[in-house]
Amino acid sequence: MVFQFTTADMLALISGVCGWFLTGLLVTSGKARIGWLAGFTGLFAAAMLMTVIKSQFDNPLFLDLINWFSFLNFAAGPCLFIYTQFAVGKETGVSGLHFAPALAVAVFIPFLPASSLDLLYYGLVVQVVTYLTMILWALRGRRRSLIEQYSNLSGVDLGWLQALSWWLMALMVADVVLFPLLTGFGANTVQAQTIFNFCGTVYIIWLSKSALSQLFPPPHETRRPAYEKSGLDEDSMAALAQELIAAVDAGKLYINPTLNLRELAKEAGMAPHTVSEVLNRSVGQSFYEFINRRRVDEAKSLLAGTGDTVLDIAFAAGFNNKVSFNKAFKDYEGMTPSMFRKRHNS
Repeated sequence: MVFQFTTADMLALISGVCGWFLTGLLVTSGKARIGWLAGFTGLFAAAMLMTVIKSQFDNPLFLDLINWFSFLNFAAGPCLFIYTQFAVGKETGVSGLHFAPALAVAVFIPFLPASSLDLLYYGLVVQVVTYLTMILWALRGRRRSLIEQYSNLSGVDLGWLQALSWWLMALMVADVVLFPLLTGFGANTVQAQTIFNFCGTVYIIWLSKSALSQLFPPPHETRRPAYEKSGLDEDSMAALAQELIAAVDAGKLYINPTLNLRELAKEAGMAPHTVSEVLNRSVGQSFYEFINRRRVDEAKSLLAGTGDTVLDIAFAAGFNNKVSFNKAFKDYEGMTPSMFRKRHNS
């Protein structure tokens, strides 16, 4: 038998191999619960490889077997969702109900007519979009919690997982809506879909590697402090705010790149929930905003008064990498540190 690979087959093969290589790295990393993410990447890669295998054989029995294995696609979404639940500190045990659709498809697909396979794909799309929506909602809540607890989100943020989810959503929408729509305009949808799916798949696999360096703070450190019923009046909060600001500025506590809410509360002699309430209700900033505003101000002083490199100034001001420094500086000042220095010196 002579194999004939189209461009689409070659790109799908590359994507699948890359996905399984990453799956191997995830499995052997030894990190807790990362096996659920490895399950997602492995199943995702397998789906790509199955499209290649189907294009090379025309034996009806073999194609029926490959179609039966498509039940595994219904397990990918649950794997990614379970990993997310662990990542956001909401792990409550793994329910077998997540995998009931995959089991149902495995049992009933041999009895379904070939014409129903497209309908089965749309069912998969609905399932994946549902899980992605739940994942994005969980990640949104976690970020709000993190900015109340941490002054630096590098390593603890799950931005890569959020980006992965949005891209997977884009792939689903493009497959179901965009490319069929382009057909009416005479576009070469097969070629466009091939390139888009390849780029999207490789990007999702590349994002997944971030799990190898992901840090997971204890769940109690990623829950938003509850302060709604503390009973502090406006005058008390204003006085505490002045004490807090004085403690932070006098000791330049913000230059500690790992400073978190509990450490600041200890230095200020307050309870963590009190500090959070004072910052949010009196100062009008989250813990993350409060500390990074001071770091940027410190960096501005160093940029204007020293000849140190931008990287050295980033570290001196309390940032732990140049990317975070540049982003924070631009968010607060509307320009990069280099542009600020150039304007100040001109």
